[in-house]
Amino acid sequence: MVAGMNLLSALVIPADPEQPVRDIGLNVDNSLKQLQELVGGSIEAVIVPEFADEPDGADVYATAYVNANGLGALPTNWRATDFMVPGAGMAWGSVVHGDFVLVGFVPSSGTHADLPARARNRARLIADEAG
Repeated sequence: MVAGMNLLSALVIPADPEQPVRDIGLNVDNSLKQLQELVGGSIEAVIVPEFADEPDGADVYATAYVNANGLGALPTNWRATDFMVPGAGMAWGSVVHGDFVLVGFVPSSGTHADLPARARNRARLIADEAG
């Protein structure tokens, strides 16, 4: 959690390759509205357990949020697609459409958490390699 605030660390991967991947603070008290604004509509969550961390003994997974109606209506997000390689939440031949938000999720409590470092590092690596 971001010190002194009700914010969790999260990451946005824009569909527009000219826009940088950026860190954000996800407001714990208003996360649904903020996530909807970030993806431009109704959200769909995809849990990505391959990037789990275990701080304090509790599993924290990476969870990706996308626009639930983005398929075909929004531009392809190649950086997010690279993040969600087959076996990490997507089937072969699938692509992500629209802006993509990553945040942590604690399955045992059903609450958001800070984004696991493994997920952040992978997303940053993909952004760096994409130029």
